[in-house]
Amino acid sequence: MSARHSVKEFSKKLLALSIEDGEVSEERVAAVLEALRKDPPRQYTTLLKSYSRLVKREVRKYTATVEYAGELSKQVQSEIQTKLAEVYSRKIHLTLKECPDLIAGFRIKIADDVYENSIISRLRPLEQIKI
Repeated sequence: MSARHSVKEFSKKLLALSIEDGEVSEERVAAVLEALRKDPPRQYTTLLKSYSRLVKREVRKYTATVEYAGELSKQVQSEIQTKLAEVYSRKIHLTLKECPDLIAGFRIKIADDVYENSIISRLRPLEQIKI
């Protein structure tokens, strides 16, 4: 087994240790990092980079960034969160970000998926039309 492959496998095992109730646990990540610091394995830096990348990817799976223009009521936030939880079959955390460039509407990014329903997204195709 190559060193690169073994680092990937070990970082996957560390990620599995870091998950509690289907989510990355901050306390478990701290414990893993502390254990690695006390007894650093071979290719320590490479392992940390691989582990960090996996943790970030895992966190992105249940964190939705909601960009919106105007106001976003608590009720709408709750509805978005509930609907996303149904679609992805897991608890979703919202991160809100006001984005006046959207004019009206919203854009939701979760992992590699993007859902957009805004005025600017509807105006973009009209820019392509030559009169």
